Amino acid sequence: MSKEYLVFANYFNGWWRGETTKWATDGEDWRLRYPDRIPIAGCYNGADTMRAEIDYASENGVDCFIMLWYHNAGGNYPDTAALNGGIPDFMNSPNCGKMSFMIEDCNHLPFLTESDEDWERNVSYFVECMKHPSYMRVDGKALLKIHGVYFFAKECGFNAEKAAARIALLRKRARDEGVGELLLCTSAATDEELLPYLKLFDYYSSYAADIPELAKTDEKYPYAYMKDASYQAVEAFKDLRYVPFVMGGWDPSPWKDPRPSFAFPTESEWRDMLLSMKKWLDEKPWLGIPCAEGRQKAFNIYAWNEYGEGGILAPTLGDGDMKLRVLKEVFSEGTKNQTRAEQCRAK
Repeated sequence: MSKEYLVFANYFNGWWRGETTKWATDGEDWRLRYPDRIPIAGCYNGADTMRAEIDYASENGVDCFIMLWYHNAGGNYPDTAALNGGIPDFMNSPNCGKMSFMIEDCNHLPFLTESDEDWERNVSYFVECMKHPSYMRVDGKALLKIHGVYFFAKECGFNAEKAAARIALLRKRARDEGVGELLLCTSAATDEELLPYLKLFDYYSSYAADIPELAKTDEKYPYAYMKDASYQAVEAFKDLRYVPFVMGGWDPSPWKDPRPSFAFPTESEWRDMLLSMKKWLDEKPWLGIPCAEGRQKAFNIYAWNEYGEGGILAPTLGDGDMKLRVLKEVFSEGTKNQTRAEQCRAK
């Protein structure tokens, strides 16, 4: 049995104890000022929190965590070990069979992979993770995303042949080690100079909205702007096989981000956003992941746990389980006889 719609959510493993945790800005624990963002499943990443998060997510319609993974470029970023800890936490969780996970190589600055030796090490890690029984597959093919196509080109010295060789190595290692064929994703783009790099991938997506260039004010802009951003991307990338996004919110005030902030969605706004996404997936044939039957309808929610930026799907003290409850209501398909991981892999 397969699902008509697949629901992905970005997972950010930035919530550890200590001075460098993302719960702190300029040495201040910002949870004291934003207690509504405190997660119910646990404030600190680790085995117990992951187990609770898998239960919450899988029981309410989330099929896959997109694990944000960071290359420790030059060994200069010791926090990457903590940032990447969500992947082993998921793989080792006793309830990991309830849903799937996949990797997104966050190759933006300062986490570029510029040397071929480092790329080979990354490939070895990615392929090893793909052997896990809960690794995300569509049409029997394992998924992996390279976060940004521009930065992928930059990593390769803007050399299309080098880029092609890197992707070929990744695909070959997956085949040789029993993983099989891959479905590779990168960021959607329309820049002509990036076309040689875009052609190396199977489908495209966005990490989050291009935040509207508005003046930063004390008053938050309406959530409706976030819905507009989703629709604009859907229309902008109609020439690509594109997986659209839903913004769980955008308000990076705790991190003192200079960009504008937007109000969190009310329950009615959230339901309207999800119903609209379902309608777009039904009506727009370029939306989804390529498969033998044409396409697998799918969308990405930004994000499961970007508490600092306000992209939040996980249950919190402020919203409770509202967003998950509505997600389940809109996308429930009554397929309880299989685990989420089984549903996503089956064809």
